[in-house]
This record gives sequence, structure tokens and C-alpha cells, in this order.
Amino acid sequence: MSSVDGPVVIRALNDRLPDDLVVWAAKKVPSTTPTRPVISRKYYYRCEVIKTWPESVDIDLLNKACQVFVGTHDFTNLCRLEEGKEPTRTVISCEPWLDDDNRPIGICVVAKSFLWNQVRRMASAITGVVSGNYGLEFLARSIEQPNIPVDMGMGTSGGLILWEINHSALEGMGMGSVPDTRLFSKPPSSLRGHKNWMGL
Repeated sequence: MSSVDGPVVIRALNDRLPDDLVVWAAKKVPSTTPTRPVISRKYYYRCEVIKTWPESVDIDLLNKACQVFVGTHDFTNLCRLEEGKEPTRTVISCEPWLDDDNRPIGICVVAKSFLWNQVRRMASAITGVVSGNYGLEFLARSIEQPNIPVDMGMGTSGGLILWEINHSALEGMGMGSVPDTRLFSKPPSSLRGHKNWMGL
């Protein structure tokens, strides 16, 4: 940012970014600061965009499904594994995402790093459990027995939000905030209505 103020940089970036990307903070760091090493990344996934997400969600079952993924696991069955990539990742936390009315709308996942499509596939798998298509045991086997192929689908990219990147150089800037869900509309229960809602 050299001699340019942070607010000026933020405005300039937001003027040029697509509508679904927003810069809300900036911090000056030395030009030698490495960009790749991070402490953790936090993703939210709005499972409501998956048409099989139930209108009424068993929060206890949702929490149990989320907890299956916490810890170090082989996520071969829950990613698009690139050649030469190590499939083992450590999920620091995976929790239900509740809106301002405490209605379950998705999941919040934190890890140091993720595999390609990992969060979208986790969201689809968890949706499968809360909608009654899979049991918790089936979900657990998908990571306990990665040599046995299992495909539980993949959520659309429209539900994925990269919310936080915790980097040592940023000194916790923006950490601890949550998405504002007050303007989220509730998806229709019919498949046709859901499709139209997704197109809004």
C-alpha cells in the first residue's frame, strides 16, 4: 500500500471486484511477507442451497454429523484429489451454522488447509445425513475406509463462503466475526420453487 491509505485501497479494489467479492479491511505488511503459510481458514457453507436440505433439521443429528469430520482423516472420498496431493487433512472444527433466528442453515468448517471441493462435498454428505439418505455410520466409514469409493455428491459453489484466513502477519484482523444472515430468504419447500429461488 506504500503511501496510499488503507480506505483508498479498499475502495479501489471493491470498484473492480465482481459483485460476490468484497474487501472490507486491509493491513500494510512488508513486501517480503509470505502469502501462503496460514494458521487456519474458515469456510461457511449454506446447505439450504442443496435442494434435499430438509425444511426442519434435527440440530442434534446435524451436530453429530459435523463432529464426524473433526480431527485428522483421509478425505479421499470427500474431495477432487489432484495427482500427487496428500489426502489427509486436519479439521479443527465443524459446527452447525445457525441464522439469526437459530434456524440451522448450513455448516462452519475450520482447518489449516483444505482439498479441492472438500467443503462442498462435506456439506453434501452432511445434508445426506440430516435428510435421512445416509446414517452416521455410513458417513464415518467414508473417511475410515478411504480405499472403498463412496460418492455422496457435491454442493453447488453458490453456497460456499471463504470467511476468514488467519495469517500471523494480519494479527487476528477480522477474526471472530460471523456472516449477517438477516437478509437471507428461506428457500421454498417445492423442487420447482427451490430451483427458481436459486436463480434469483
